[in-house]
Amino acid sequence: MNSFFDGYIHSNTTLKEFVEQYDNALRKKVQKEDEANAHSLNVQIQKVSPYKFEDQFQQAYTIAKCKKF
Repeated sequence: MNSFFDGYIHSNTTLKEFVEQYDNALRKKVQKEDEANAHSLNVQIQKVSPYKFEDQFQQAYTIAKCKKF
């Protein structure tokens, strides 16, 4: 949780500021996810197995998730 709000709130943040900064943080997170998805559509990582499920996995998930898998 702390890393999600890092740079957006501090100990003296008012409730009104918190709501505004929460909206900003959420918007930024969605933007990063959208950028990762767009990047994944244009880039393919090298397969590590001959199995078809790896192709399906790459089509369904971002590059970062594929690398973890």
